Amino acid sequence: MHSFPLPSCPAKQSNLHPELHEPSLPVYLIGPYGQLAFDVICGLLRQEVQYFLPWTGGSAARSSLPAEAETTLCLYLTDDYPSLPEEFPMSQREAYFVSARRSQQALKIDIVGGTETALRYGLIAWVTNFVSREGMRLGWQTGWPDFEVRGIVEGFYGPPWSHTDRLSMLSFLDRYRFNTYLYAPKDDIYHRQRWRDVYPRRERQKLQELADDAARRGIHWIYGIAPGLTIEYSSQQDVDALMAKVDSVIDLGIQEVALLLDDIPETMLYESDRRRFASVAASHAYLAGQLWDFLQTRIDRPRLLLCPTEYCGAMMGSVGRDYLSELGRHLPETVEILWTGPDICSQTIPVDDAEAVAEKLPQPLVYWDNYPVNDCAMYKQLHIGPFQGRDPGLKDHSLGFLANPMWLPEASKLPLATLARFCWDAFSYQPARAFEEAMQQAVASPASLHLQRLAETCRQSPLDPSPASPLADTPHAELGDYGRSLKESAQFLAQFSPNQRFIEDVRPWLQDLYVWGDILVLWTEGRGQEAAALMSRTNADVQTIGPYVEERLNAGGDSQ
Repeated sequence: MHSFPLPSCPAKQSNLHPELHEPSLPVYLIGPYGQLAFDVICGLLRQEVQYFLPWTGGSAARSSLPAEAETTLCLYLTDDYPSLPEEFPMSQREAYFVSARRSQQALKIDIVGGTETALRYGLIAWVTNFVSREGMRLGWQTGWPDFEVRGIVEGFYGPPWSHTDRLSMLSFLDRYRFNTYLYAPKDDIYHRQRWRDVYPRRERQKLQELADDAARRGIHWIYGIAPGLTIEYSSQQDVDALMAKVDSVIDLGIQEVALLLDDIPETMLYESDRRRFASVAASHAYLAGQLWDFLQTRIDRPRLLLCPTEYCGAMMGSVGRDYLSELGRHLPETVEILWTGPDICSQTIPVDDAEAVAEKLPQPLVYWDNYPVNDCAMYKQLHIGPFQGRDPGLKDHSLGFLANPMWLPEASKLPLATLARFCWDAFSYQPARAFEEAMQQAVASPASLHLQRLAETCRQSPLDPSPASPLADTPHAELGDYGRSLKESAQFLAQFSPNQRFIEDVRPWLQDLYVWGDILVLWTEGRGQEAAALMSRTNADVQTIGPYVEERLNAGGDSQ
């Protein structure tokens, strides 16, 4: 089943020769990371096992190989490579450098990276950018991400994802070069409402499996806890309960934690807190400091993220004039701040936004980007369009982006695929081009052409709150043909898309698209009563082209 196959790894600098060379097979994988190379090439990349042989004959020296080993691949960490090329950016820990060259009769491939994750990116780049069915290109290539933090925050309201959905998402994040998964579903009762309670055994097993799978993939798996609805900050019993709960997830192998104080009362609920703390900010800084101190006793390299109660520009001053500044003065400098941008769901995020936050908070900034989430008032909308409106200059003012997906995990991967492109190479990012690639990756051709039709009728989102009507330039005489094309696209996707998990997510919107296409056909055929009867039975809980059809037909001149 087709489901978002591995994309190519875009390079920042490249000097590949146009001619193709036929490598002598098999490729011998030598050096201390030969097993890593084998696992990535034959596991993640699904290359034929027999073409790649890990060499276990001793050192990485090519002289120790059998005489017939004419093609070798060796991985190095930067500290172990004899002379790094000047093109390699030493400051980028996830950067890779790939070199493929001939030396006499031998073909030598070297991959260099700052970390094992970088080596994996280099392997992906070599297979996707150097190797084809016809042969292999020689030359070199280097690449690195623009943002250090790249991933998702499962932070929406509504039914949390299933365990299978989360494992599938981890696999997707791995393939698309994301490196972070923040677990914070609002309706996980043990995350928010019953934050004091330790997870039951079965749920603990699931959390441990997720943490283990993330670690195997090199993905930071962050556990979020949200005690702000009920916690008494001045109560040592409550503070101890928070530490005990965090300790219980640390026992599962989770090494990174987020304290989420979003969407909670903007004043202190308890008289005891009002007596002890001069401000809400003081109580929040105290709790975060206590948690930070605790993490340092339990974890070698602790990491703590904090979502403040004022978490976007529109909220500044809602808790208190100095809330953010006071937090900034009292929080440890290494605590990372989660921020959604100018608004809760930001249409654009300019560099000015990050600079305004930096004036109040010296701590590093991570964007909790509320797109493509469609919870609360947005539940009728299907947010599958590309990420846009995020200033590439934010790479110098923030650590990166965690996107809050929809409750539809497979459909969320479509816009997330475009975010992967932006996070890797922000200044070269083209939303339309990235979206075309993502649609192809989602459902392949020719289904991607029909997916484009669904997408053009579901453009309304926080990123495009007032999109132009798809019917604006369609003459009345062509409305019937357009309606038939909508029906055709809905039918084709439902019946022939190779990614049926994606179709299950979007099926209500496909059905809505089909019905409104039928309404257009009936109306233009002079069957207005039938069209009106069908309109009265449309699904009020989803939205595609319906509002535009109603607007067009009610405008006069088109009615029959």
